Amino acid sequence: GIFFPISAIAFILIIVINLLVKPNINSVETRLYKVIAITNLFGLILELLCTVASMIRFSHPLLSDIILKSYLAYTLIWVLFIFLYVFYIANVKEKYEQKRKLIKNIFFLIGVILVSIAFYLRCDLVVSPDFSVRYTQGPSVYFTFTVAGILIFLMFYLFQNQIRHQQKTKLFFYL
Repeated sequence: GIFFPISAIAFILIIVINLLVKPNINSVETRLYKVIAITNLFGLILELLCTVASMIRFSHPLLSDIILKSYLAYTLIWVLFIFLYVFYIANVKEKYEQKRKLIKNIFFLIGVILVSIAFYLRCDLVVSPDFSVRYTQGPSVYFTFTVAGILIFLMFYLFQNQIRHQQKTKLFFYL
């Protein structure tokens, strides 16, 4: 359905506006948190577009496929941003402060590779005759959710004892 994403857009807009208007501490963590919030907003819009994609799947199959795969790409990018955010708030940043640009470039390269693979693999849209059930399946979907699951597991496994309680609250808010 579209009602949950529409409600979530209103909520995330409040957060994004608050983050952009309110003066914040200028730090890597704050900038990443803003990027995650804005990325989340785009993800919700893409989620709504997926409903449109399921409606136009026969009349415009290429556009439908691009929209559906863009949502999968968003999922990968969002998880990578969350992983990078956790990496920085886990007090590991002091060790890697001078290598920040290299770390950014590595994460960017990983993101480009993962998104390229997700776009290359097949993605099938399944829609019930009464349009009440819509979902995607296929190698692209399985790849995306496997990679996302591995990254989330690694994130909690590697950094579980290094994240302060206040930062865990922000993190669980987005997960």
